[in-house]
Amino acid sequence: MKTCKRLIAVLLLGPVLAMGWVVSAYAHGEKAQEAFLRMQTVAFFDTKYATDKPEPGDITLKQGEEWTVEGTMKILETWPKTIDEPEVGYIGVTTQGPVSIMTERVVNGKNTPHSIYLDRGDVFNYKMKLQGRRVGRWHVHPVIGVQGAGSVMGPGRWLTVEESGTPFTFPVTLMNGETVDLENYGFSLVWTLNLLGLVLGLWFMWHWTVPRATVTRLMINLKISMHDTGDDFGLIQPKDYKVMDILAVLTIVLLVGGYWYGAATYPGGIPQQVIRFVPPEAHADPNFVKISATQQAKYDVAEHTLVLPVEVTNTGSSPMTVTRFNTSTLVFSSNASSGGRQVNVEPSDAIYPNETKSLTLTMRDTVWEEERMMPIGEALMSVTGVVTFENQDGQKNRITVQMPLNPSSFTDYSGAAYF
Repeated sequence: MKTCKRLIAVLLLGPVLAMGWVVSAYAHGEKAQEAFLRMQTVAFFDTKYATDKPEPGDITLKQGEEWTVEGTMKILETWPKTIDEPEVGYIGVTTQGPVSIMTERVVNGKNTPHSIYLDRGDVFNYKMKLQGRRVGRWHVHPVIGVQGAGSVMGPGRWLTVEESGTPFTFPVTLMNGETVDLENYGFSLVWTLNLLGLVLGLWFMWHWTVPRATVTRLMINLKISMHDTGDDFGLIQPKDYKVMDILAVLTIVLLVGGYWYGAATYPGGIPQQVIRFVPPEAHADPNFVKISATQQAKYDVAEHTLVLPVEVTNTGSSPMTVTRFNTSTLVFSSNASSGGRQVNVEPSDAIYPNETKSLTLTMRDTVWEEERMMPIGEALMSVTGVVTFENQDGQKNRITVQMPLNPSSFTDYSGAAYF
C-alpha cells in the first residue's frame, strides 16, 4: 500500500516539479519543417513592419497602440503533390497567443475578415492592422494557413508591448447600437459556467479515486473485464449509482440552464458567419521574361554557396536585369548598396529585347545552414525560388524556378552528416 501511494505521489508531483525547469520558447519551429516544403509552397516579398513611430530593431509600443505588417506572398506553382492542394487559406499573424488584436485586414485592396479561396500561382498583397494587447516581448510572423496542408510563416520580427498605465480595452459597437468591451464582455458568465463544470468534474474524479480502491488496487482493476462492475471486489456499490445519477442530473441542469440563461440575457444572437471569396487579382505587369532551368543547382557545403544556372530570354520591348532572388522568407538582392543578402549575377549587364542569355546566380551566405534551407538528405532534393526581373520601364516579373540540387557533400559545414 505504501509503495503504491509513493508511486502515485511521484507521478503527480513529478510533472509539477519539472515545470520549474521549463524555459520560454522564443521560436515557432519553422526550421523544423523540411526545406523543400518551405521552398516550394509560399514565397514572401517586401515584408514590412511599422508603427506610428517607425524605428530600427524591435517594434516597441504600448498597450492599445497600433502596428501594421504588410507585404506580398505568392502561392508557388511548385506546390508539392505530397500535401493537400491549396484551395482555402487564411492570412494572419502568428505569435505566442493573443498578444495583439487585429482590427483590419486587406488583401489585394479588399477587406478580408475571414478565409479566402486560392490556387497555385496566386499573388496576394496584404496589409494587417493590429494593436498591442499583452505586455511582454513576442516574436511575430505573417502567416498563411492552408486548409489541409498547415501554415507557412513569413519573416519574423520581435514585438515589445509595454504597459500603458490603464487596463487594455477593445470597444466594439454591436448591431443594436450597444458598445461593449470585448476584452471582458460576457466574462463573468463564461467563468461561472466553467467553474461549475470544473466542480462537477472534480467531484466525479474525487469519488472514484479518493474513497474508492480504483487507484490503490490497480492490479485488481486490470484483471476485471470491461463489462464487469467489480461487485465481487467491492469496487462499485449501490450508493455509487445514486451519486452518478445525481451528477448526471446536475450536468443536464447546468447545460439546459446555461443555454436558457444565455438566450435570455443575450437575445438576438446570430451564428458566427463564414465569409469566403476569391480576392481581386493583384496587379501584374505584362510578362516579358521566358526562363528555363536545364541544369542542376549546385551547393558547396564548405563555402555555403548556392549556384543556379538559368537561361533567360527577354520577350519584351526594353532591356531588363535580375534584381532579386526569393525563396521562402529569404531575400537576396543584386543591388550591392541594399545592405541585405546579395545575389551575384553573371554576366551582370542588361538583357536586351529578343536576346537570350545564360545567367549564373550565386549566393554565398551561412543562412542556408542557419535556417536549414538546403534540402540535403531530404525526400526531394531540389531548389525552388522566385527570380525577379525588372526592365527600364519599371515593370517587374516574378518567375518561379525549380531545379534539382547537386550538393558538394552530404555533410554540413561542421562535418556532421545531414541524415
